[in-house]
Amino acid sequence: MNPLNKRIIFVLGSFALLLGAVFVYSSFIKPAYTDIASLRSELFAKRELYVKYQNSINQLKSMIQAGQDVNQIRDIAQRILPQGLDVSQVVAQLTGFARLNRVSIMSLGTQAQPTRAPLNAALQSVGVVETAVHAQGGYNDLKLMFGQLENNLLVLDATRIQLNRIANNGVQDTQKLDVTYTIRSYYQSN
Repeated sequence: MNPLNKRIIFVLGSFALLLGAVFVYSSFIKPAYTDIASLRSELFAKRELYVKYQNSINQLKSMIQAGQDVNQIRDIAQRILPQGLDVSQVVAQLTGFARLNRVSIMSLGTQAQPTRAPLNAALQSVGVVETAVHAQGGYNDLKLMFGQLENNLLVLDATRIQLNRIANNGVQDTQKLDVTYTIRSYYQSN
């Protein structure tokens, strides 16, 4: 084999190895890196939220057990529950979570429930706002949305959830679901 043929084979082999490296990088390394980055950011956010709530709960427990000042207990309770009825905040959070997860809200209605007596003399009465929502979206999108509602700062509880498949011209669409759910959010009333 003459030196020219050896060089051509060497250059073609090098080019094939370079194409193989680009393929491996674009197919395996790059998608895995984006997945790892998103999982790390989600883990960090959840850890921070957990630490914040754990610190608030521990402070509240220690203050109640030690019989400390009533005003300090009120301050901690005000950090956890909003002060007063704010329906716009509840609606904004529900629509924000729906938009974030590609869920279409078809209708939304709110109703304030009677306030409940406080659990402790240091706390104020607790009010409840029930929000009935009718929405449409994919199963995974709805699952993500309810997971985010579960970890919300406004203390939102999903009480009734009803899922149905959407029928278009008599044919059921397996990709989209019609969901009706009721959310309870809590606040302190004066």
